[in-house]
Amino acid sequence: MTKTQPVDRIRQLAALGQHVFGENYLQEACPKLDACADIDLEWHFIGALQSNKAAEVARRFDPRIAVTRSGSRLQVRQESL
Repeated sequence: MTKTQPVDRIRQLAALGQHVFGENYLQEACPKLDACADIDLEWHFIGALQSNKAAEVARRFDPRIAVTRSGSRLQVRQESL
């Protein structure tokens, strides 16, 4: 989870072999994904997702996503490619 972590710390972890990261705020994640685009990292969105941000999350995060909310709320599922 990269929440509140700076890009340089993510890069340090990647250099040590960590290549799977998670983020739960889209507005915080986008600059990190852009700054680390030159590194082969796997990013996962974790947590609640507003429907108006779903397309951006689907475009920028790992395509093997499963976002579920109980009751009458949004349910999105995309299987592994």
